[in-house]
Amino acid sequence: MLQRLQHATQALAAPAEVQLQLYPEFAAQPDELGLDYGEALAQAMELPEWGKLRGSGRELLLKLEDYLNQMSVPSRRHVWTEPGLRSAPEWAAIRTTAAAALLMLHWPEGPPPRSPDTFVAAV
Repeated sequence: MLQRLQHATQALAAPAEVQLQLYPEFAAQPDELGLDYGEALAQAMELPEWGKLRGSGRELLLKLEDYLNQMSVPSRRHVWTEPGLRSAPEWAAIRTTAAAALLMLHWPEGPPPRSPDTFVAAV
């Protein structure tokens, strides 16, 4: 089912304040956004439904993964912080692209449900 990818895309399209509320404070929230999206995309690409997605919407989903990968280099560590999530132009581009993907795929806008994952804090 593509629902997990839809939720991950909704999370990337959300404003920083909403994104930060999707995960516990002790979690590396920007990292979790990227990891959730990458895992959801990889799983979705294995499904028969992946090929049925509108071409331009599918391209935008792949573009999001490219953006996240380009940000995942040591020289860009600063964008994977809370201040980076709030103000880095890279995250603004991700939000815009994710919103466009939601529109193209006729997926609802707005925040996704909170992650059902369990987070355990290091003691």
